[in-house]
Amino acid sequence: MAAVAIPESPGSALGGDEERVEGNAGQDIDASRLLGVSTPDQVFQQWEEFLQSSSETLRDRTLCQGESHDLAVTCPASFKIGGATSSSSGGGVPPRASPAETLKLLETPPGYAATLLSEALRETRTCVSTGRGLLRQLSLFGERCEMEDQGAANKVPANYAEFGAFLPQLEAVRDVLDRCAALTQHLLQQLVALHSLGSTTSYGAQFKGFEQLPPPWPVVEALGELLMLPTTVDGMFLENRAIRDAFCSYEWAVKNPKADDQQISAEAAATLASSLRSFAPMVESRCFTVLLDRLKTELRTLRPEASVSAVRERLMKTLKSELENPEALTKNFSLPASLLIPRICIIVMLTRVWPQPKYDNRTAADIWKVYRNTKPAVVLGGRIVWCLGDFLQAFFPNESSLQEDMHSLRVKQAQRLDEGTFVHEIEKLHRAVQEWLAGIGSTVRALSSGNVSSSLKHADHMVQRGMVLAIKVRGLLEEYLMLHLRTGVPFKQSCLSSITLGFQLLKVIEAGPSTQRWAELSVFLHRRLAFKVHRDVQDTLARLERHQKRSGAIASLGAGLKAVLAALHCILSGAAPADELDEYFDIGALVLCFAGALIAQDNKRHTAVRDQWSELRSSFRWQHQLQNLCDTSWCFWLRRDVFKVLLNDLQSSKSAPRGVLAVPGLCQAFAAPLETLLVVPAAGNDAPNAPVREMRRDVVGTLAIQYLYSLRKDLQEAIIEPLAQSIEDSLRNHVFGVTQSLPDNLTLNIDPRVRSFLWLRPLRLGPKVVVDIKDQVEMRLSKVFYDLTALQPQDAEVYLRMRSLAERRYGLRILEGSLPAGSQDNGLDVINLMKEIDKLAAQYSYSIHQQFFTQSSNQQADKIHIVTLDHVAASVQIHGVGIVNTAAAYSIPFLNQKVQIVAKFINGVKSRLVADERWFEQRKLDGEKGYTWARASETAKEVRAMGSGKDGVSVLDKLRQVVTHIGNSLGYVRMVRNAGLRVIGKSLPVASLLLPPSQKVSPTTSLLEAARSAESGEQLMKAVEVADDLALGVQQRFQTPADHLLILATFFGKPDRKEAALAYGANLFHFLIPALTVSFMDSILLGREALEKRASGSAGVSRKNAYCFDDGFAVGLAFLLRIFGLEKDFQALHWFDSKVDDIGQGGRINTVQGAVNGDGTTSGGAKGGNANANANAWASRRQAELQAELALLDRTLEAASTLFGPPPSLKAKAAPTEGEGGADEEERGEPAGPSEEETPSAD
Repeated sequence: MAAVAIPESPGSALGGDEERVEGNAGQDIDASRLLGVSTPDQVFQQWEEFLQSSSETLRDRTLCQGESHDLAVTCPASFKIGGATSSSSGGGVPPRASPAETLKLLETPPGYAATLLSEALRETRTCVSTGRGLLRQLSLFGERCEMEDQGAANKVPANYAEFGAFLPQLEAVRDVLDRCAALTQHLLQQLVALHSLGSTTSYGAQFKGFEQLPPPWPVVEALGELLMLPTTVDGMFLENRAIRDAFCSYEWAVKNPKADDQQISAEAAATLASSLRSFAPMVESRCFTVLLDRLKTELRTLRPEASVSAVRERLMKTLKSELENPEALTKNFSLPASLLIPRICIIVMLTRVWPQPKYDNRTAADIWKVYRNTKPAVVLGGRIVWCLGDFLQAFFPNESSLQEDMHSLRVKQAQRLDEGTFVHEIEKLHRAVQEWLAGIGSTVRALSSGNVSSSLKHADHMVQRGMVLAIKVRGLLEEYLMLHLRTGVPFKQSCLSSITLGFQLLKVIEAGPSTQRWAELSVFLHRRLAFKVHRDVQDTLARLERHQKRSGAIASLGAGLKAVLAALHCILSGAAPADELDEYFDIGALVLCFAGALIAQDNKRHTAVRDQWSELRSSFRWQHQLQNLCDTSWCFWLRRDVFKVLLNDLQSSKSAPRGVLAVPGLCQAFAAPLETLLVVPAAGNDAPNAPVREMRRDVVGTLAIQYLYSLRKDLQEAIIEPLAQSIEDSLRNHVFGVTQSLPDNLTLNIDPRVRSFLWLRPLRLGPKVVVDIKDQVEMRLSKVFYDLTALQPQDAEVYLRMRSLAERRYGLRILEGSLPAGSQDNGLDVINLMKEIDKLAAQYSYSIHQQFFTQSSNQQADKIHIVTLDHVAASVQIHGVGIVNTAAAYSIPFLNQKVQIVAKFINGVKSRLVADERWFEQRKLDGEKGYTWARASETAKEVRAMGSGKDGVSVLDKLRQVVTHIGNSLGYVRMVRNAGLRVIGKSLPVASLLLPPSQKVSPTTSLLEAARSAESGEQLMKAVEVADDLALGVQQRFQTPADHLLILATFFGKPDRKEAALAYGANLFHFLIPALTVSFMDSILLGREALEKRASGSAGVSRKNAYCFDDGFAVGLAFLLRIFGLEKDFQALHWFDSKVDDIGQGGRINTVQGAVNGDGTTSGGAKGGNANANANAWASRRQAELQAELALLDRTLEAASTLFGPPPSLKAKAAPTEGEGGADEEERGEPAGPSEEETPSAD
């Protein structure tokens, strides 16, 4: 910075040619050429010449030929961060004209002064914004360990490593503080220089009246912002113990390196130690004191003393008057930290740099008297709390009024807020916000109806009113929360809802004027305010032109006001670049401040013009300003102590739904750090700073994830889990009351608080994160119901009722809680099934319509295996479709063996079958029709009497099992074939669907012919030809003549095999089917009874032979009838038309073991009570069941017969095409049998 030599008296500045003044660029300026020797015309001519040169030349030379060296104190060099200069333009881009050049301010001395000050203000904004960004990064130091809840032993090494990565940030903060001190010194020098110009008579009329000029308010605000930076750094290091401990550990490690540590050289260690020593004022929280000491040293020789005293006195007077009127401060639309702290810092700085002990102590006492009971603590940012009493005590230790216990005072203030002040103020602000929202709505409606004038009258007031409300709400919230956290006073339960309401009000204010109409109103408002400023400035210019004594000061004032109008035009027309908009506003404000010193006769009117200029500036940034006022990123440091407490209060509050409606606003307030504070820095290409940037990305990214996790965890524990538990208890009590007939347990009314929570919209916790309370409750209840059902399957019906009730009462769609019946993607392999086809046929039951096997015997294991078409298709897809023919061929030996067993058995019971044949023939001669149930029961009884195996199973039941094995093996072949069809069908695209409706091909038209008719290209023709070949191959492979079941039936029905079977008496097999049917009926009913007992969980129930269908028996009968050629003969028996008559002679029910006898005993011999009544009832129920099963077996046998094609006797007739009946859905569409309603057991 260039030194400033200010003469002690006006005469010394004009002494002689020998006197030299050190200029801006180190050049000597001849004092004889100062204003007073040259004429004003010569000076103006020189201005025009210099305007053609660069701005640097204008600064290097003295343009205003007066004592302008007092103004030639240029701003220090631009501050650099990461190799970038704040005021430099890109390489190769021609420099654009500065605002001062655009507005031609350099043509007048006051304009030149305004230019220098505006440049200083621009550098101040750059310094402050850079410093705030660095402090935002440092404020997160150590937070990752805190959020991870690491122990003390783990926190120290983690913070130590993090501190090493933070060293570049600390160096940047140190440079910012140095820059802050230089800028503060420069602004004070400028203020003193401005006053000296007006008090020196030899300067001419150009600066007349500047000695009466109050400090320009833009400069005062800039001084306050600069002094806030070191104050904030002190507070941040004072509150963050982790960074202080990490600094001490790091400093000790540098001073005491290990002997074997070769990672750092001695020179680098010395450099690092020097840097750490420079960080000591920051770590010890002495930055503000160091800055004051530096200013005191640098400004000790500032002259003239009269100007210094005057500047000090006017600054103190201005600041004291503002601080004694707190309501007037709210006109600046800033938070208490931005209003109170900067002004007090300036006062402290003036008392230390230019001390006046008696006056200074009295000033401190007056300020403390005003804010003692209202602002004992102010939130400076994040976790930093600035205590006014402690701050004043540190710099005014001799003031008696400050000698009190500040902690006790803060405790009293916290208790006073708890006693009702806080709740009362929040409720009053709530009503005010409601009125403000109504005003916003009326303003928007007025603009929509075309009444622009009326809407503009209210729009400005609405914007200002909204910012004032935001300031009051946030200030009250911060004061209450920080006082309690700082003093350790617990939150009062009655105040928790008011805290939540405060956060809700902040977010409502932020979202209030956010419609497109308000963007339109902003443009109109800019023009309205600009018109008012333009009108008043034009009136002032007109009066100046009519002024009788037009001095040089009046002429300069006129030029300055014209510059204000030019700046106004540039701002509204968009000619001012966005990054220079603040500089245009600064120039206008400074010029208007200068003009106030020269228009003493109309100072009140000029003050109004300055206020209008400030209002215009606020109108250009009110959206950003309102967003900053409503920003709740400081909640990052309160989440652990406040968020969960407020959520618990909302969950337990009885004031629903009002309390519940505050949840979205509360979550949005505490999620704000994820959008402002914890934003991951963008990746850059700056190689020197790349490691630091990556470290910051890692730290901030991890913090964002941890913070989001903590928010979700608090929501889960405070809202979702209690809500889900309440709903579960209500459902459980209601279902228990219904099942146990307890009316007192029935909950007929729904808790309005629960309903309000479920109706809430999803809560936004970040840019891409939302939490839906209803969805979370559904997921939790689904998990609970499923887990409890898995532990106690017998309670599945209870949870099914609770699930249904939850959907009807609360609208909750809870997932099915029952356990799955099987796995759809992990079945038995087709190769293993083929190798163990005997086990498949013996241990599984087959469903002809649904095409799957289920394990019906050997059920000692906990899991029951099933084999579905999906399982087989997945296995075929793995092994290839060639396995289809192999499976069919592999079943032939097994079928051959079983057919021989049937033929030999028929030969063994041939005498009984011949007797049945004669009986049937005689019955026909007698005119009676059909085979009877009684005859079938007698045949079954006689065949059973022939003996049984070692396992106690009769020979008739064993034959029934053999027939079932034959049907199961054929069902397996059918499943493999259909699985192959499905695999190949999925692999071929349905090309006909791709053709337009006008070119649809008929079933007999090939795709190739359709492509030729459409005149397709050569490549498409080749592709279509390949597709036709594939489709033809599939058709030939799986068409009806190639049906494997038909091939097997034809193979076993050959004349030579048929004659061999007939030799054993196989031509009488159809007379054995009724007896086999009786055996099948008993078997299926006992299997279903075992299944029912097993489902009910009865103790001692056997886990063997429990099933509800066994269609393999019907398929086996159909196959044997086909290969023996007895289908027509069996149909002649009309067996399935017979009526079930299970009562035999003597009143005994003809059945197997387990039937009830007429004397009241079971077939096992046990007596029963009420024998006759029970026997009759049981007999009627059994007859109905047997009749239904007989009809079902009839339809199943008819469907199974279609699997083997038409019988030989019907081949001459028109055979049904594929899809016209049959049981195979994959092959022939719907089965030729009963519908699902008619045959529920088959499904």
